[in-house]
Amino acid sequence: MRTTMLRAVIAAAISGGVAVAGVALATGPAAADVVPVVPPPTAKHAMSSLSSVGDTVVDGVRHRMLISDSGAGRILAVNDDGTTAGEITGVAGVDGLLLSPDSATLYAAVTGDYSIVAYDAATLTETRRYPVSEGFRLNHLVLAAGKLWFSFTAYNGDGDVASLDLTDGTVTPLYASRGDMLTTGAPHLAASPAAPGRVAAAKGSEIWLFDVTGDTPAEVVHRSFSLDDVTDYRALAWSTDGTRLVASGAGGFRYFSAADLSPAGGGTSYRAPLIDVATGGLAVGVNTTWQDPTLSLYPPGSSDPARIYRFPMGADDYPEIVAMGWEPGSGRVFVITATVLGIDTLWVLGESPVTSTPPTTTPPTTKPTPTATVAPARSTPTLTITPSGTVNAYGTTVTVTAHLGTTYQNRTVDIRADPYGTDQADRSLRKGTVDAKGNLAVSLRLTRNTTLAAVFTGDARYAPRTVKSTVSTRVGVSTTVAKQYKTVSSYAYVHRTTNPRFTTAMTAYPKRKQKLMFERYSGGKWQAWRSSLLTLDSSGHSTYTLTGTHAVGVKYRVRAAYLPGTSGDSVNATTYGAYRYFIFAK
Repeated sequence: MRTTMLRAVIAAAISGGVAVAGVALATGPAAADVVPVVPPPTAKHAMSSLSSVGDTVVDGVRHRMLISDSGAGRILAVNDDGTTAGEITGVAGVDGLLLSPDSATLYAAVTGDYSIVAYDAATLTETRRYPVSEGFRLNHLVLAAGKLWFSFTAYNGDGDVASLDLTDGTVTPLYASRGDMLTTGAPHLAASPAAPGRVAAAKGSEIWLFDVTGDTPAEVVHRSFSLDDVTDYRALAWSTDGTRLVASGAGGFRYFSAADLSPAGGGTSYRAPLIDVATGGLAVGVNTTWQDPTLSLYPPGSSDPARIYRFPMGADDYPEIVAMGWEPGSGRVFVITATVLGIDTLWVLGESPVTSTPPTTTPPTTKPTPTATVAPARSTPTLTITPSGTVNAYGTTVTVTAHLGTTYQNRTVDIRADPYGTDQADRSLRKGTVDAKGNLAVSLRLTRNTTLAAVFTGDARYAPRTVKSTVSTRVGVSTTVAKQYKTVSSYAYVHRTTNPRFTTAMTAYPKRKQKLMFERYSGGKWQAWRSSLLTLDSSGHSTYTLTGTHAVGVKYRVRAAYLPGTSGDSVNATTYGAYRYFIFAK
């Protein structure tokens, strides 16, 4: 959630006697039926004073709000009781913030040294720094199609969007493919796992939608709304189902179809409201100069609020909402108000996401009353991994693919491999963001039976899940015949007075045995004759010499086999080697 309300601006507007037109948000008769309520005292918490608010994110894992205080060159972490959890200092010009889907990494746009910096979200320690071109004033951050996207203002005032490859640090501005800058000043950005591969941008009265799944971003739709009642966009967000965009600006907020950006309802106010979207609906904060600021909670897609909170003015404090955001998963809303006296307050409103539940029948004189429901338990995501149940030759390289269905924010999957046996540990093959189709793939060379796993750690609305499959792998095995005096038509001819020697090479494994099996041709078919279980040496070899009285003219054949259990282990699949044929002669 982004805000840009500096305390100096508030002070000038109030102490300087400047009247800024504004009214409490209301949208028709239904809005008038909802009576604003004052938050309970238990929701109010004193907090560290801020010099400014650039951007905020709510960490649902650690129950705290992260705030970029660009005026002080710091990022402040505030617990849900108002106490300071920690801070990052020395980040001059810090603005946009972004929390990774798994809440493990915090990204910050730091214009002071023209970098996007990654921090451990738990400890607030820096983990990596990505340099960006000098002269870029960095603003909004989003994740889409496996890359971080950011907006910026260039030295000449033009604004554009660029991508950052988090693997190698490559920065690619949009103008590299378009040939010119997108707009004047950095546009607001929005991306959502519910709309994979899409990045939306808004500036002034224009909105763009880009497909960023390919090597070059493609403009899907672009529309201008200069004649609309809501312009000069200040914030942009996706609905949680990915079917709509919502933008706020001077005049209120508007919903837009994600298909063609056609308007689809909204609400009005003279001043640009703050907005944030959660599973349950839309939160809209509105400041005025002569009425109490309000926070309205709207059911999904609705233009009528289900609940309104009022933050009362005191004799000399004149509060304004400067930041707000839903806490993922809990349904709580974090709100920060500031006053001209330098008093900052955190409000944590412990409500569930709102849903509209009108009665089945409504008397003519009674209007439906939206009510709140408790947020449902986290859903189970679709997660698969392939291949599964296949039997492969030794050394085969397979493509392991994990597929993740719809989730809320986390689009990261860890593909893991656990080879059979005690000598190789479970390991990660690849951990990363799935593509626009929900897929993540990696190559694996098979040498033994392996359990594959796809691990999704969950997010605020989808539960963690792990799925597994097993791929089987045969051993490599071959047998050679020695001491023959000639070979004709694949038969090795051995003098009857000579004992032939058979050497088997098989994939090595500690204490492994191979079963050498002989057959002879009798009665018009091959019949088992004898066998021997032979221990392989450390390199996987064994030698067997066939002794005794040898029958002349009888056809024989021999092959080696790996049999799970019988061979001393079960780390590979049953494997039979090729037959070798021989015959005794005088």
